[in-house]
Amino acid sequence: PERLERMISGILKEKVKIRQVLSPEAPRFHEGMSLVVMDILVELSSGALCDVEIQKAPYGFPGQRAACYSSEMVVRQYSRARRRAAEENMIFSYRQLSKVYTIVIMEKSSGEFSRYSDYYIHRASQVFDTGISLNLLQEYIFISLDIFHNIVHEIKEEAWLMFLSSDDPVDIARIITAFPEFSEYYRDLAGFQEKPEELISMFSRVLAEMDRDEYFCMMEELKENVRSLSEQAQSLREQTRGLEDENR
Repeated sequence: PERLERMISGILKEKVKIRQVLSPEAPRFHEGMSLVVMDILVELSSGALCDVEIQKAPYGFPGQRAACYSSEMVVRQYSRARRRAAEENMIFSYRQLSKVYTIVIMEKSSGEFSRYSDYYIHRASQVFDTGISLNLLQEYIFISLDIFHNIVHEIKEEAWLMFLSSDDPVDIARIITAFPEFSEYYRDLAGFQEKPEELISMFSRVLAEMDRDEYFCMMEELKENVRSLSEQAQSLREQTRGLEDENR
């Protein structure tokens, strides 16, 4: 937990303290292959909920997917706050609700993020065009590790992202020189290579499964692209035959 605290603090640019790790109340994933390396939900000492996910391959529909996860956290927090108020014979107030953060760390950037190759971190919160300030609770952070590694060459507060994005011995030496506490993390990684069963036991069964709905949605999108290309090819063949007839 202390290591995750440091990483979240670096990403959020503020000191946070993890109160507890929460288990998912509803299964997000179903049988199949997973594109997710890590997915962990924590409650911070401020009461805020924070979901941190690392993807080894980009999902389709990243915005819609993150919005669903964020909404799930809001509803979860709402249910817990109402239940706690009832147990303590208190009146529920929406002021009891805290922020929910969705942090998505991508090893490989999808098309949407690749088009912004000068930026490796994208932060979003809901604002109004009039300037009125309302606390809408939900904030999002997307981090592209491949873009980060291409544009960042100094080890500063981004040491966590360099730790996640590179296994180059030169980078490892630079990180440990700048932040000696990372040597302990690398020792643990080396230990996992000697005893992989310890690493395997850390993974939840949930992480070995895949969001079936999203998988089929992505496959349908690919099929639609193939159909569209086939229709274009057929149209080009007909145009070619027409030109050949005109030439004859």
